[in-house]
Amino acid sequence: MSWAKCLTCGKQHHWHAARGTKLVDLRSPCCNAILVGPTAGRPSTTSGKRYETCTLCGRRSLSLIHPPTAWKTRFFDHTMPRRVYEAGLPVHSWHEPVPAEKPDDVWPETVDEWRELRDWARRHLVENGSGIA
Repeated sequence: MSWAKCLTCGKQHHWHAARGTKLVDLRSPCCNAILVGPTAGRPSTTSGKRYETCTLCGRRSLSLIHPPTAWKTRFFDHTMPRRVYEAGLPVHSWHEPVPAEKPDDVWPETVDEWRELRDWARRHLVENGSGIA
């Protein structure tokens, strides 16, 4: 089932989007008007954007951010040295770029700390009888 919007009253209706079915062929059940898609009339979110390649993972995307200052990743592997990237390089937001001038101890989240937090939460739930272990 998909959503469609009535062109006259604006109510949303379900329509069965089966193979070969077109929204143009259907009418609104409320006022027998033309149905349009839910995003009809809105400007495109990707209009005029160009694909860019992420500096870290190499994937192409239309929605990369460009940190205004030199940056490094928030989470990192302790076996490899931290690398500082120059300002303006494209990166996905899920890599969590942070300013390079921040010392590493300001961002203390490491895998070990998350494991400790998880273990504490499990102990707490078991002690209180919540049933989740």
